[in-house]
Amino acid sequence: AHREFKHIEILAKKYGKEHFIALNEGNPICVILDEYLGFEDGLIALIEKPELVSYLLYKLYDRLLPRMRALKSVGADAYIGSETYCTPDIISTQFYQNLVFPAQKYFYSELQNIGLLGITYFLGPINLLIGDINRLGVQGLMVEEPKKGYQLDVVDIRKKLSPEITLFGNLDSVFILQKGTREQVVEETRKQLQAAAYGRFIMANGCPVSYNTPPENIHA
Repeated sequence: AHREFKHIEILAKKYGKEHFIALNEGNPICVILDEYLGFEDGLIALIEKPELVSYLLYKLYDRLLPRMRALKSVGADAYIGSETYCTPDIISTQFYQNLVFPAQKYFYSELQNIGLLGITYFLGPINLLIGDINRLGVQGLMVEEPKKGYQLDVVDIRKKLSPEITLFGNLDSVFILQKGTREQVVEETRKQLQAAAYGRFIMANGCPVSYNTPPENIHA
């Protein structure tokens, strides 16, 4: 794990006092549905074999912990767990709350014991899960860009989110940051910064910066 995080060690030594360094990767529910069981069979297992899914989740989170200790040892500040399949457009809130949430809560508690800040990145419509996220034990929440037919208004989310959790913005990386004008970038940024009136908020884009993004838009 130390060799795997050599790049983080280099970044931490060079920029650690000035920059916040976090590792972002898919969390165990993604591994189960993408690799172990497959997407269709994994969703069926949520219904027919919930004990198996719960067992796998806890085992996969336990397997993550030595890597998290190594991550901390090389100078990282935080871990970002991307939750691709946890929102109601994929699985029901009941399955999330009964099967996935307890394992996640266990992991983020252990992460805190290790000394890493826990940030969760929920993809999809999270509006029905804000109450659960408030009890998850994370210090930060990232949300996806609202491009898929549902709204994710950061001001509204910030109002509902626990004061202890920092919210990251979700500026559209393609249609605004890459393809939009400088004025559109400024307008959207100012709109999202209104969330800071209701609690901790960090302006950010909702997914990675895409190729050919104009530098002037990033600077704006």
